[in-house]
Amino acid sequence: MDSGGMKNFWKCAILVVDESRVARSILAAMLAKIGHDAVLEAHDGLTALKLLSQQKVATVFLTAALPDMSGMAFLKAVRSSHPEIQVILIADRKDKASVISAVQNGLSGYLFKPVAPERLARKLRQVHKLS
Repeated sequence: MDSGGMKNFWKCAILVVDESRVARSILAAMLAKIGHDAVLEAHDGLTALKLLSQQKVATVFLTAALPDMSGMAFLKAVRSSHPEIQVILIADRKDKASVISAVQNGLSGYLFKPVAPERLARKLRQVHKLS
């Protein structure tokens, strides 16, 4: 991707889905630190799916457990209605079975906690195949 395309990518919206307001805020701050200011937030799966139907989103960061549905159910809904969106799971190391299952169901990538800004930027470049 040329530098103009790369600049446009960094302006695409990212959706952070986590029931914890603090966790969402921390991830949004990290995304801003690496140049991503267009961050949407949702506290549950249904709210996130509604946002995806209203906004153009390039990437979703997701936790495995949401208050209203499993991360797997959310992933399947996104893959069904928005296959172009990259979905990245943020998981605890003890949730390796969930990660494996999610990868088998179309997960774009994953990060284990704790997440650092450099790892976040690297994963975004990786799932979007940027140099």
